[in-house]
Amino acid sequence: MNTKKLRISTLLLFGLMAMVITSLVFMTGCKTIAYTPKDDAKTTVQELQSVVDANNRFTFDLYTQLAQDDKNTFFSPYSISQAFVFPYEGADGKTASELQKTFYYPDDTTLRDGYARLGNILNGAHEGYTLSTSNNIWVEKTMGLLPAYQSIIGHYYAGTVQEADFKNAPEQMRIQINQRVTSETRGKITDLMPQGSINPSTRVVITNAIYFKGKWEHGFESRNTRNAPFYLAPSNPVDTLMMHQTESFGYYEDDALQAINLPYEGGEISMMIILPKNDLTSITPQLSAETVRAIESQMSSQKVQLSLPKFKFQTAYNDLVPTLETLGVHDAFSTTYADFSKMAREPLYINVVVHKAYIDVNEEGTEAAAATGIGMMTSAAAPSTLKVFTADHPFIFLIQEKSTGEILFMGRVTDPRAQ
Repeated sequence: MNTKKLRISTLLLFGLMAMVITSLVFMTGCKTIAYTPKDDAKTTVQELQSVVDANNRFTFDLYTQLAQDDKNTFFSPYSISQAFVFPYEGADGKTASELQKTFYYPDDTTLRDGYARLGNILNGAHEGYTLSTSNNIWVEKTMGLLPAYQSIIGHYYAGTVQEADFKNAPEQMRIQINQRVTSETRGKITDLMPQGSINPSTRVVITNAIYFKGKWEHGFESRNTRNAPFYLAPSNPVDTLMMHQTESFGYYEDDALQAINLPYEGGEISMMIILPKNDLTSITPQLSAETVRAIESQMSSQKVQLSLPKFKFQTAYNDLVPTLETLGVHDAFSTTYADFSKMAREPLYINVVVHKAYIDVNEEGTEAAAATGIGMMTSAAAPSTLKVFTADHPFIFLIQEKSTGEILFMGRVTDPRAQ
């Protein structure tokens, strides 16, 4: 894999052809991050790769959970992983360890430096395509984030903190947050936070928004687009608009599948399509970040007669909490055990996780957008360290009248065996 591919890992797992785009979602912060990389270039590359590897691994875990029916699947695993960095940075104890395990986050130093490095790379000048992301945190104005936490998210993740009035105007805040996300995704993601997701008990809302638009390096001619069958199953064809071209692409084939890499203008982002020779179930169990890296490393430039359907659809996952619980996150959603004590003094737990995504693939190129929202509410106080009380030696006791505090009796036990 060359250096450029190391810096931006790309993946499209074509859904009904099993498709997921990680090349469109390995991105962070729309603003240049206020971060100076370490002098040790080798170390920073390793940290960057650790973050990319973590995001790749999470991609396939999440895909397995979301692609369990016959519907189109499309999501931004990076948007979700990036959004969860913010509660993770504020978590402690078992809450933090569950998040780290689920999202494969590396140790704190590697995570922060890797994300910051990735942000600096991806938010440079782009030729031939548009790429923008944003991270926003809305915080109830009657509470504040801890200074150390706020410093970390601003310095490493370009997180913008904004004051909100959830207590008195939850619906107005919901509309305002949704409008921001709509603006940041060029109108493609609307109503991210559904009605009822923000209420007077909400204390923090975290959003990540991602937008991409790129032209193919080798565009399809519209005159070659025509109706052709697409087989939902071997005996179930449907007509669809199929695009055609013959060009040289990165190509791989084995007994189970074919794979092709379609670059966008600028050469820094591409779409990988993985096409099973039988059905999706024949390859899905073997798909992983390691499998995709192996496929990419074995690709060679080949002349390919390509037929690809035009498609455009939106997906909405209005409650990702059960999915993430299946993947191993539990305490973060618990009113009793959630521990975000590094984030704020007020006890918090996550009660809402939503995600929406949009994609349009046509002759000219691809437009894609996604957004993730995380809502946090006031929880019960975090459990304190368990105290042990063993009355195994002489002690004094009092009997009091509760309302007045009057001591009615007082005594001492030096030998409980005495009659």
